[in-house]
Amino acid sequence: VPPDLFNSASLGYCKLHETLVHAMSAEWNWRSRWQGVSQKAMLDPNDFPTLDAVRDRWNDEKRQMYTFLDTLSDDDLEQPVAYTTMSGKPSTNTLWHMMIQVVNHGTQHRSELAMLLTELGHSPGDIDVITFMREQQ
Repeated sequence: VPPDLFNSASLGYCKLHETLVHAMSAEWNWRSRWQGVSQKAMLDPNDFPTLDAVRDRWNDEKRQMYTFLDTLSDDDLEQPVAYTTMSGKPSTNTLWHMMIQVVNHGTQHRSELAMLLTELGHSPGDIDVITFMREQQ
């Protein structure tokens, strides 16, 4: 996201900002549940007023996610995880199902962000995961 676009007062900025914080918040929320903490609310976009603020918090979340993932065994992936939704409803899901939810949810919002950036004249280019993997080789 170009910083000038992120910091503008346009409607596009609002959607970019809110969607980025929402996607980051969802990852934080699900990881928290996996670690036994049911959050009561999503992160507030006002707490992350700049692209750097979002990037810093998301990098922290990434480190915490990798630390958690490093603790897992194959058997852990099959275990049920009990948690409370933000609306207060008790729920239980298998860990690997919840992990797939995080990937699926993130994919939806990355595609929405890509479309919005393209409409604003800043296409992110190809966002296919296989293209990313090929570029890492």
